[in-house]
Formats: sequence, structure tokens, C-alpha cells
Amino acid sequence: MTAWVALNALYAQGETIAQEQDHLLQFVQHMYHKDFDQRMSRIIWEKYPHSLEILLTHPYLQQSFWDWRNQKISEVTWRANFEDEKQQILHAMQQHDSASILSFVFKRLFTLQQQILQGGATYNSAINRKQLSHANTLLCALMPCFIQILLENLENVELSQPFYPVMQMS
Repeated sequence: MTAWVALNALYAQGETIAQEQDHLLQFVQHMYHKDFDQRMSRIIWEKYPHSLEILLTHPYLQQSFWDWRNQKISEVTWRANFEDEKQQILHAMQQHDSASILSFVFKRLFTLQQQILQGGATYNSAINRKQLSHANTLLCALMPCFIQILLENLENVELSQPFYPVMQMS
């Protein structure tokens, strides 16, 4: 969870959930395109391919599954979305398309984060622990890349004021 706090500190701006996810995906893509040394690609393909596979193949990490479970879409729609996304992921993996894979991973991580923040996992429960462990491993490996890329590109980074800045209380 601390890795999510660190990541949010880099990109979040106090948006709605949909806006936040879009902003996260834009941030990740921006970092990927500035990663001239391909550190992020090496992490996902060489260091943690098993974590990548776990996160990308688990249906409970796809938001449309939860949209179906919460009766926002039909089961048929969810299954079609899941199959379509599975094909897109397979194609991206065959093409070694790191940018697309990172987008899929961070969509899944965002869904996992929302599950946790909204009570879908409790202290010491077995629910989501495997996925959470792999998410944490991958996110903790990518965080230093994000920070290094930001530091290497300070002149090109638009830094906005934090939405929740530290306040001095007297």
C-alpha cells in the first residue's frame, strides 16, 4: 500500500475515480516514453514476468468484472470485454509491446487499489493476497524508475501543486 501512496504523490490531482485512472495511465505512458534506457521494459519482461502474468490473467482485476457483479453491465458484456482484452494482451505480449502491457497492468492495479480502498480486502484475510503481493512487487520495482525518469527530465515536467499539501498547524 505504501507504493500506491508514493505513486499517487507523483501523479494524483484530486480527481474523480475515472479521471484519476486516466491521469494514472497518461502518467505511466509519459514515463515509459521518457524511459530511454528501457528500465521499465526490463522489469516487466525480464525481472517479473510471473507477476505480470498473474496480474494480467486474473479476471477479478478487470474492472468490467466488477461492473457486471454490480449490475452495471450484463454478464455477456463482461465476458466479451474479458475475451477482447485477453486477445489484446496476447497480441501485445507477442509484439513485446511494453507500452500497451504497462497500460493493462496499471488498469488492473487501479482496480485492485479500488477493491482495497473500498473494503474488498481486510486485515490478515486471504482475499486478494496473491494478486496484492505481485502488484506490490511490480509497483515497488517500478517506483524507482518513475522517480529516476522524473529526475532526469525535470526541465520537461509540469509539476502542479499537490491537491493535499502538507499543512503546518500551530
